[in-house]
Amino acid sequence: MARAHFLAPPAARKLGLCVGSFAIFFVIAELAYRALASDVQTTAIQMVYHDGEHREIGPEEASERGMLQALEPAPRPRLVFTPGTSFHIGYKGDSNPYLGEHGCVPVSYNSQGIREREELCAPKPPGQERILCLGDSFTIGWGIKVEDVWVRQLEGDLRREGEDIRSINCGAAGTLFVDEYWWGLKERFKAFEPDMVLVSICLNDLLPVNQGLAHHRRDEMTASDPELAWWHSRIIRDLSSWDSLPPRMRLDPSRDWTRELLDLAEDDPAFTKDVPQGTYWAGGGPQEALRQIRDWCRQREIPMATIIWPLFQGTGTGEFYPFASMHAQFSEFCQSEEIPCLDLLPTFTGHDSQSLWVNSSDYHGNPFAQRLATDAITPFVKRLLL
Repeated sequence: MARAHFLAPPAARKLGLCVGSFAIFFVIAELAYRALASDVQTTAIQMVYHDGEHREIGPEEASERGMLQALEPAPRPRLVFTPGTSFHIGYKGDSNPYLGEHGCVPVSYNSQGIREREELCAPKPPGQERILCLGDSFTIGWGIKVEDVWVRQLEGDLRREGEDIRSINCGAAGTLFVDEYWWGLKERFKAFEPDMVLVSICLNDLLPVNQGLAHHRRDEMTASDPELAWWHSRIIRDLSSWDSLPPRMRLDPSRDWTRELLDLAEDDPAFTKDVPQGTYWAGGGPQEALRQIRDWCRQREIPMATIIWPLFQGTGTGEFYPFASMHAQFSEFCQSEEIPCLDLLPTFTGHDSQSLWVNSSDYHGNPFAQRLATDAITPFVKRLLL
């Protein structure tokens, strides 16, 4: 009888064995996950030299190989890809269908230092019309094949009606802000003899939201992934947020984020010596540059228009998009200055943000997002060309 009091019933022993086994398994799994998490979750951009081997190469080696050079002259210090350079943009651990066999997309720069066909560097043939597209990484099509970018898709749409039209992608060719687009037009890109100028604007052209193409909360600028206490499970944390936006993109809907960014002081850390407050909307730089581009086009009697892109966060049905008032301000400015403007926010509203991303660490538009944009841009451009 004494022994019977000491031993648990068979069912209890089995339950205890199961619980103990699961606990041991979970501890082992947690330790393994923590050890491997950086590899499993890393999707950082890697640049691969175009030598047929798809070998990863960093900025230092790229410079040593002559792939990068300083843009001179330039409004601000800029490194650009050397004309004639080819490489790949790759994503570790990504298997999206629009990426190639090695998880990469090819990128080639022509003799004029833009991601375009070499034939467009020749003088414009008689009867051909050219649409010059100015902008940043949303225009160049960072992370996707060149044929999937809205610039090339726009050309395809317009040429279906038999017109001899070429769209020229001047995105992110040493010009990353609106005043630089204006400088690029008058100093470099006018050589393409445009018959129309499209200025593609992203929110990071207007507001200091450059960190990862998403606005970071103040408390996350220094530690986006703080260390967990030892008794907290990283597996449970990651699984519970698997289908949600990163914390830096979940912003309080009760706050006016546009107003707060516009009201930042000149000495705020968001601004730097090379990118001061005047570069952004609050400093008036984009407005003045757009007026200059408009006047340049008027002198040549060619149409000019703007396209404003949303950041791909909070675009899903019923979600909070934090920068709608900036879109409204931009559209109102364009209307007052008689600059045609297409706001793409309505185009993407209702689409889950993650369905628009190149991948989970790169919030540029994927081919699906590019097609959505093109379906709105094409009729807009057609009306201006009439």
